[in-house]
Amino acid sequence: VVSTQSTGLSFSEICQIISDIPKLELLTELQKCANLVQGHWVISSKLLYPKGSRSGLTGAPAELMIRHRDFILCCFVQSPLLKRKHLQSISKIHPTEIEEILKQVSRFTPREGWVFCKAPSAEFALQYPDVDQSQ
Repeated sequence: VVSTQSTGLSFSEICQIISDIPKLELLTELQKCANLVQGHWVISSKLLYPKGSRSGLTGAPAELMIRHRDFILCCFVQSPLLKRKHLQSISKIHPTEIEEILKQVSRFTPREGWVFCKAPSAEFALQYPDVDQSQ
């Protein structure tokens, strides 16, 4: 459900799609394959970049891509807006790769920066505060 093409789904959207699995069981499985970002579930980096694979753009190893994508997702958890130049200044991957990761999970707003693709939602945090905090 949280596919490689998905920019993130709320828990309620996922529950509507997969209605035959109990919510707590679904939640347990989600935590194994996705990350919670601003109230939306985004596919895990390790599923996008399988061990031993390389980026199609620059040939960067999967381990490096996973670390950088996870860092970007973590930044979006902390802040609604990211600057590509800041990410490039602390990154060890090619700027093209950073932009590609940003395009997967966010949209560019001129003169501001990169904003997570979905509006922040507090719904999940209110319903499942323990899971929200552990993510």
